[in-house]
Amino acid sequence: MKLEFIRVINFRQFHGNQMVDFSFHGDLNVTVFHGSNGAGKTSLFSAINWCLYEEGTDNIGQLVSKEAVSLALDGENIPCVVSIGFFHYGQKYIAERIAEYKKILNKPKLEKKDFSLTQISRTGDSIIIHNPQGVMNSILPENVRPYFFFDGEKMDDLTKGDTNQIEDAVRNIMRLPTIERAQTHLQEIANEFRKEIRKKGSHELEAIIEREEKIRERKEKLIKRREDLKEEIKLAKQKIDDIEVKLRGTEATKELQNLRDSLQNRLDDIERTTKNNIRFIQKLINKNYILLLDECSKKTLNIVNQKREKGEIPSGIREQFIKDLLEKRICVCGREFSTEDEAYKHLYSLLKRTTSSKLENEVVKLGGSIHAISLFVNTNNESLNEECKKIAENHETSERLYAQLDDIKRKLTGTSIEEIVDLEQKRTKFKRSVELNFNEIGGIENELKNLENNLEDIEKQRVNAQKKEKELSLLVKKENFAQRAADSVEKIKDEFFETTRVEIEKKTKEIFSTLAWKQDHFQDVCLDQDFRLEVIDKWGTPTRKELSAGERQILSLSFITAMSNLSGEEAPLVMDTPFGRLSGEHLKKVAENLPNLTPQLILFVTDREWDEASRTRLEPKTGAQYDLCFDRKSGCTTIEEVCYE
Repeated sequence: MKLEFIRVINFRQFHGNQMVDFSFHGDLNVTVFHGSNGAGKTSLFSAINWCLYEEGTDNIGQLVSKEAVSLALDGENIPCVVSIGFFHYGQKYIAERIAEYKKILNKPKLEKKDFSLTQISRTGDSIIIHNPQGVMNSILPENVRPYFFFDGEKMDDLTKGDTNQIEDAVRNIMRLPTIERAQTHLQEIANEFRKEIRKKGSHELEAIIEREEKIRERKEKLIKRREDLKEEIKLAKQKIDDIEVKLRGTEATKELQNLRDSLQNRLDDIERTTKNNIRFIQKLINKNYILLLDECSKKTLNIVNQKREKGEIPSGIREQFIKDLLEKRICVCGREFSTEDEAYKHLYSLLKRTTSSKLENEVVKLGGSIHAISLFVNTNNESLNEECKKIAENHETSERLYAQLDDIKRKLTGTSIEEIVDLEQKRTKFKRSVELNFNEIGGIENELKNLENNLEDIEKQRVNAQKKEKELSLLVKKENFAQRAADSVEKIKDEFFETTRVEIEKKTKEIFSTLAWKQDHFQDVCLDQDFRLEVIDKWGTPTRKELSAGERQILSLSFITAMSNLSGEEAPLVMDTPFGRLSGEHLKKVAENLPNLTPQLILFVTDREWDEASRTRLEPKTGAQYDLCFDRKSGCTTIEEVCYE
């Protein structure tokens, strides 16, 4: 996950609609927000946590802007919205959380709240995520959030001695509880389905009619809102086209705009190609049931080979040949015999040891069939690997193209020609408007689909009781299957957990040696089996309790970034008051090396933290800076971009 932009509407002291971009491309992966105490750093930091997880707002007071409430009329609705655009492995998403208030007797009353997650394609299509919080947690789990979005002043609490907190951090960031939760999760699903089955067909006619009327009324409002949004999108796209025509026709920007057109066309081609790759992979996976036959067929071939070695297959004497001798009662030498003779008994015993001609023919064909299965499996796997490589290559190419587009945007907004700067800023504004409107349309269409489903449910007759029992039985089978799977994985969980602990210990030591300035003073960093994180000094003595607050913060930061690197999570590091407890050499080391340890770094700093030591080391890697300007008269904060001269 890499954050692209954030929009806040009436959130805390951020009155009205304000939007800023984060930097995340290449060497410019740092974004800095400057503000004095009380200017809104913690509020903006909390806005990120609230939008993505509805967390981090317990101790910051009223969410909706007090200025917005004071200006609203009694009975008027006041939206409080945070929208965040981000990329995750080449896919673009917009997460949006809304809390709508109504002013009643000069006080805001919460009317409704909602969270949506939408995937936005290059063509502007929106794909609504039907389980937004679940998918958000699959991208970056909520229980992992505190280790990527955190208050720098409290970070050293992680290493003060609470081993449970450290163990929880390891388990959460490495996603170790996932399998453990599977059983509980499936059981909860089973319970919900049982409740649903019991409720089917239990509504009376009057309640059904009332519900249908409400649904149809809501449907009409949504359809009207969707049409209004489509018209807004149409107008915004026209504005973008007009701006791009002007940029193409201006000598100073013609080359940059033409390059942007080319890059956007290439991104469109890559998206279409990636969709085709995914469809092909789906076809290949649908054929992969043959993998289940591969091991079984090899075992069968092994059994046949063993019988060949024993001489049982083929028997050496054809079954039909023995039958003919027994039927004619004449030996191959021409001598006749009866059923009482030893010759008859001997031939009969041979008959029992022979195999049928049909079986022997099948055995001959078996080897070729098994070889064909193995060949198919190998070919299919090679094709899968090739398609996956193509998708990875497309992702890397997209990253480079997005970086080039971002560079074009910077050049256009960084020019000294005010008209060009104004055009590019307006283009970005209209572009964001189109994306956010597509996001809202996606939510509306999702809700309309749900409403249609609800209307269909209303029209259906009660479900057959026998069918209910079958459905319930199926749910129970699924629940039992999940339990057996959890029991099987339990056997390997402990070993995997121990391996993870050792790897984190090694990586933490490596990063700590990079960030700590007294490297010759510390000999080792240990994470023992009881999850006690300890620092060993050069005399071999445990010294964690003797560490300064700054050194504990560095130890915590080393531990967190070690887990992040090993987990493979593509997530930003968002820090409020990051350097409050660091000074001198500690600050220099952290400022110089921290951007290299994370794909994206977002800092909320005071003027005391952004001193010569931190600024000179971080600014070359900083792609965006903003001032949080607090108006004492209105009590509101505006976000203003720091312009480089």
